Amino acid sequence: MGMTDAFVQEIDNEAATTRRVLERVPADRLSWKPHPKSMSLGELAMHVAQVPGTISSWAVEDTFNFGTLSHNQAGPTSTEQVLKAHDEGLTKAKDLLAYLSNANTISFAKIERIADKVLAKNGVRVRPINMKDFQGDVERVWEVYGAAWANNWGFIPMSREEFFQMGKEMKMILKPELVLIGEVGSKVVGFALALPDVNQALKHAGGSLFPTGLVKILYYQRLIRNVRVLALGVVEEYRTSGLAAGFYATLVRNARKLGFGDCEMSWILEDNVLMNRSLEAMGAKRYKTYRIYEWN
Repeated sequence: MGMTDAFVQEIDNEAATTRRVLERVPADRLSWKPHPKSMSLGELAMHVAQVPGTISSWAVEDTFNFGTLSHNQAGPTSTEQVLKAHDEGLTKAKDLLAYLSNANTISFAKIERIADKVLAKNGVRVRPINMKDFQGDVERVWEVYGAAWANNWGFIPMSREEFFQMGKEMKMILKPELVLIGEVGSKVVGFALALPDVNQALKHAGGSLFPTGLVKILYYQRLIRNVRVLALGVVEEYRTSGLAAGFYATLVRNARKLGFGDCEMSWILEDNVLMNRSLEAMGAKRYKTYRIYEWN
């Protein structure tokens, strides 16, 4: 079990334990205080029940003024009220999955054959980004970006300016063979983006660019052997065309040719059946779960 999975499990276990404790708060003793200046048992129980939800609400606020926080809230009138506050405070919204594979050991011959066959049948071709027409390709990808992710849970689109600025910044570190565009004729219907894992170089800088950090980053950048698939999207009309599998098969093939090893693919929504099945069919292993909680 990875660290993230263990942490998620710990949160779930703590939530279950906290609820069992709150269930045992006697309804006829909610007003009891060990001292006249103390919180009542009911107020303390409500405080414990609301802590996760309160913390998560702070996380989505731009500012929070403790001076406006009221401590004079009425205590609960029943144990059920306390339990309701606990249950509504913090609940799982979605799991985001991360897969890991190795370009040199993964078994993708079967899915590569299937992907090539399905792509050919549907008239879809996969090509690398054209660095000589980089701005033009970014423009073409921008045109399908919103459509490809529009119905994804939690999707918040970037503005056109943000999208092009990100493209400009990534141009310095990307490998054309790992930025793929799917086309039907001249129409772009999807794209995939994988980047060398620059964290492998950044960690040698120790958090500082000067006086030697930048030199270390440039030196260790040449030694990066891992890649991360950061984005893969297909417009709805072509999601059953085999394009996603074609993207993954091409990325693995190209990563192998470039000398890369481990390849991380994330985040994949837990209910994205097509993506998850494609990765599992290729032999990729799920190694991390990022759980998103929501406050009601």
